Amino acid sequence: MSDDVKKTEISKEAISPVKPGAKLADKSETKPSTSPFATPTVKPGAAGTSAPGALNTKPMKFKKKLGKGKRKKRRRIIIAIVVVLVLALLGLMLPSLFGGGRNDANANAIYSGDITSVKRSDVTKTVSLNGTLESSKSMAIYTTLNSPVTALKVRAGDAVTTGQVLAQLDTDATVKEIASQQAAMQDAQVSKQNAINQAQDTYQNFADSLASGTNPEINAAKKGIKTAQAEYQKARKAFETLKTDRATKITDSLVTQEAALRTAYQEVEKTRMSASRIGAALKEADRMRDLESISLASDKADLALRQKELQKAQNDSSLSKEKKAEVINALQWEINHLTEVIAEGEAKTQAAKEKYDTAWSQEKENKLKIRQATENLGMARRQYRLALLKVDRELADAQDAVARAQDGILDANAGLQQAEAAAQLQNRTNQRAIETARSGATNAQGQQAIAKLRADINSATVRAPMTGVITSVTAKVGSPAQGALFMVEDNQNLLVKTAVKEKDVAKLSVGQQVTFKTPATGDKKYTGTVTFISPAASRDLAGGGDGNNSSGGSASGGGAGGSGASSVMFPVEIKVTGELTGLRLGSTVKAKVILQDARNALTVPSSALLDAPMPVGASSAGDAGDEGESVPSKSGAKPSVVLDPGAPPEAREEAKNPSVAGAAKPAGPSNPNAPKSVLVLENVGSKTPTIKEVKVKVLVEGASATAIEGPGIGAGTKILNNPMQYMHLIGLKAPIVDTPLPESSAGSAPQG
Repeated sequence: MSDDVKKTEISKEAISPVKPGAKLADKSETKPSTSPFATPTVKPGAAGTSAPGALNTKPMKFKKKLGKGKRKKRRRIIIAIVVVLVLALLGLMLPSLFGGGRNDANANAIYSGDITSVKRSDVTKTVSLNGTLESSKSMAIYTTLNSPVTALKVRAGDAVTTGQVLAQLDTDATVKEIASQQAAMQDAQVSKQNAINQAQDTYQNFADSLASGTNPEINAAKKGIKTAQAEYQKARKAFETLKTDRATKITDSLVTQEAALRTAYQEVEKTRMSASRIGAALKEADRMRDLESISLASDKADLALRQKELQKAQNDSSLSKEKKAEVINALQWEINHLTEVIAEGEAKTQAAKEKYDTAWSQEKENKLKIRQATENLGMARRQYRLALLKVDRELADAQDAVARAQDGILDANAGLQQAEAAAQLQNRTNQRAIETARSGATNAQGQQAIAKLRADINSATVRAPMTGVITSVTAKVGSPAQGALFMVEDNQNLLVKTAVKEKDVAKLSVGQQVTFKTPATGDKKYTGTVTFISPAASRDLAGGGDGNNSSGGSASGGGAGGSGASSVMFPVEIKVTGELTGLRLGSTVKAKVILQDARNALTVPSSALLDAPMPVGASSAGDAGDEGESVPSKSGAKPSVVLDPGAPPEAREEAKNPSVAGAAKPAGPSNPNAPKSVLVLENVGSKTPTIKEVKVKVLVEGASATAIEGPGIGAGTKILNNPMQYMHLIGLKAPIVDTPLPESSAGSAPQG
């Protein structure tokens, strides 16, 4: 390391202030430094044996090093002086910086620069967003043709109307194709006319056979109908004869079976009626049996209780002889009576049980009778039915023959209908053959091909499908038309597309009003309405916004401030309303969504708000009058604060010791959702107004101003816009003094 860059140690003497007129110490008086960084002193012979001639050069080198050490020492002294001056300056400034610009002399006074007035103005709370101005409707214009573009009628940025010609495509090849198709159609027309004539001949011959009644299928079907009708008449006649003789064939067996059927039915009715009566008797017997059993059990319980009471009375030595005999006699009588009642109850219970058993047996027996009677009734019905079948069997056979004959007629008629239908179908088939031949002659397919070619010619003229602005032109003259030729966008219905951060999306709602500006239009404001808030986040939009500071509001907006692709953003669309003059598609937009607004409201600077509840001593704030305890200032000057006579001891202590009062609340509002208050000056016209804390309701909180309402607060009310500096004076009177000049340049300018 060279001598010029070696480190040196600064001694305490070097950093002590230099008095005016003092002389620097002589080099010979300076003690050698013992610092490891000091320049070493070379002694003769210390380095051992040296080269020849070395003794002649050592004195010269030693002098040079002594000169360098003197210059370094002087530099160290200058650096030390500068450090001392800087530390002294910081010592003077720190109390001013951290004490809010208050010094001991004015700790209990009100600076005029901290007084402001309540004003009426408009306050708006907004969310700031960055976005892009886009069209609500855009259309890409395509063509189905692949022909070269021969002319372009518009360019990007041109305004167009619906139907306006945008481009023209080449149609020469299409015109030639139409001529070729027409020639082919004429050649095919002659051969197809022959097919028409042949189909007409076939149709006419078949129609003539139907008209003359010579169709073989129809004639055979008519003959079958006549045969079936003859068979039917024969069967019908036999049936009517048997039907007339039926009355004489009823025998005595039918009468006997009918009587047996009636008897069986009556027996069923009789047994069912008995079942109802026996069932009711069984239920009554069951009820009486239960009642007698319950009564007997109760009597037995009473008897056992009386017997215990008798035994207890006999062993009770606390009773007199006469009283004891009286109690024993009464209990003995009750025991005897209950014994008789129990005996009667047991007899009644047994009788009720026997009656229940009898009723149960009768019900069981009657159920057997009902089942037997039901079986007898079924047998009687079956026997009667067999007797009827025996008598009517011949009549039934005759009826079956009639039915079969009727079915034969139906089948014959169906055959005739089928034959006629087949003939009609053949006739229509022949007719369709004529129509097919004629349609082939017209060559519909060829005509469709020609129609398509003509439509292609019309499509070669590309027209605007809507009114708007051409924003993109990809078509080129001489190149085939491929893909989207133009992009047209509606410039009369605009949208601002933006995104909002996850923490702010809940603040927005559809229908909120919006104001926005664009760089191209300067300070001109446009209006809009929130029409869409995406329910799903889109990470692709991360980083698309700014810091979203509110203008006139405290809420933050929806741009991404630098979180990069990890930010979660929610797309938002704003419909532009009102004037559109000057707006350009694709422009960047700085928008403000209006969350809250207050018009012509009482407003105060946001810095004038405090968090409620009130600090110690604030509840006693009021006018102190002319009498009060004077608190001397720390500087020993005249009293600068007049205490309210009604102020509590805590307030008096705070006035005497401002440092204690300053710890009553944190520096500045700590909770934005907490109740707020302001420090109001009462009797401002006097030299010593009273500082009073008043709770207020925040209507709209802006970035620099806040709309409030509170008791006794109106336009012109004097308040303190730096309230944290006057917490120790709440409820007290204090004089108003001018703001010190060094602090007025850094503090708040007077607003009152």
